[in-house]
Amino acid sequence: MTKGSISMKSLLMTTLLASMMLTFSAPVSIADENDEKPAVKYKHDFEGQDLTKRDFSKQNLDNANFADADLTETNFQGASLKNCNFRGAVLRATTFYDVDLTGSDLRDVTFKSPSLSRAILNKANLSGVDLGGLNVNELKFREANLRNTKGFGQIYRADFFKADVRGADF
Repeated sequence: MTKGSISMKSLLMTTLLASMMLTFSAPVSIADENDEKPAVKYKHDFEGQDLTKRDFSKQNLDNANFADADLTETNFQGASLKNCNFRGAVLRATTFYDVDLTGSDLRDVTFKSPSLSRAILNKANLSGVDLGGLNVNELKFREANLRNTKGFGQIYRADFFKADVRGADF
């Protein structure tokens, strides 16, 4: 063998190994790295608004955004509030009788004496929330995220079927 044939053989092996590595590696897409999640579009957007003493009773407000809103003394009695965003909202003396909050996000909410009774909170996210001594009366928390939730008061006829209560303080 000549000096030139060894380097040719070496080059061929290097090319073959590089080709095999590319074949077995996961495909990388530049589009995947630059894709952003699409912004959630809400039917009703009340983000950051002062909704003190508003009356939303018996209204369908499914898929509404109440993030960082002041809901002091707001009335939601009998309202449908499925898949709503309440993150960071202030719920001071807010009325939630007979409401459906299925799938709603209530993380980072400030609870101050809300009236919450006969409500459906199935699949809702209340992880890490301080309920401030809230009495739980006929509430449904089926499959809800209650991880590290604290401040439960007295609990009457509540449904926690398949709820995630790890770290919750009852």
